Amino acid sequence: MGTTFTCKRIASAFENDAGEVIYVLNEVAYESNVRPHRKSVSTVYVGDLRGAMRCIFYWASATEGGILNSPDRKMTPERYIKSWLNALKNPFVYDKNTPINIEYGYSWNEDAREKLVRIVDEKGLPATLGNYYRDVSLLDAYFAVNHPFSHDGKPLIELEQSRKLGYHPSLADDEPKRALDHTVLRFNGSWDDKYVLMNDIGLTMNAAASMYVVVETFVSELWSEELKRPGCYRYEIPAFRTRLKHAEVNNNLRCRLRSIAGPCPEETIEEVRAKYGNGFNLGAVDPGDLHKVISAVGNYQPAA
Repeated sequence: MGTTFTCKRIASAFENDAGEVIYVLNEVAYESNVRPHRKSVSTVYVGDLRGAMRCIFYWASATEGGILNSPDRKMTPERYIKSWLNALKNPFVYDKNTPINIEYGYSWNEDAREKLVRIVDEKGLPATLGNYYRDVSLLDAYFAVNHPFSHDGKPLIELEQSRKLGYHPSLADDEPKRALDHTVLRFNGSWDDKYVLMNDIGLTMNAAASMYVVVETFVSELWSEELKRPGCYRYEIPAFRTRLKHAEVNNNLRCRLRSIAGPCPEETIEEVRAKYGNGFNLGAVDPGDLHKVISAVGNYQPAA
């Protein structure tokens, strides 16, 4: 599987008719498995601040496992989030009367383009981003956004920047909270250690997964906390990563199979049930069965 290399992040903004700031986010990137490597700039989001923050943290989560990286191969969620927040502080001013592109798309988004054309016809308003940004976002039709940037991320025309349209909150000086929310269970998997988070009433919060996957989920869900406590990502993410890294390995866990198949094939669940029953101790599982057993288990508890 290839890696997307992110090179630059660009924020623009305009006020909608209600005076709400709408952000237009563009990113310069290239794919590792496409040669020659050619940077290209694309619109990746249009909408309000909450939506922008949700997307930024979702994209940032992909840097933990390396699917998204920087050309120097040192990208982290923290670094990625910081770069976007810096861009949001002083965005370029986007002309909301800029026409959207509804004339052509690509084979993979032709359905979205046709829906957007119908919406424009039905509403009868001028086909500008200011009038249709919500529809563009709902349809994930970002190909329709005309942006004034080169593939290196440089403005093609003279553009103003505006702190008034920017996001620059007072940073919270706080201690990690979300990183300490749940009990961490760590145990030996078939080829690497697996992690499960358990809430205060003893319920498993996630399927057993490798450390980077659990961190990815934590990062992607942190966006709303960041809006409440600006800057908290700076200490929440490292603190959570450290908790996982230093969690004690314990295979003395009581396991209970999933009640429904979910992401695990039903035949696998039945195979595990036939050999180990509905409930069993993980430490008693044959090493060769660990992979299928872990996929079939729905809840883990520390054994008494």
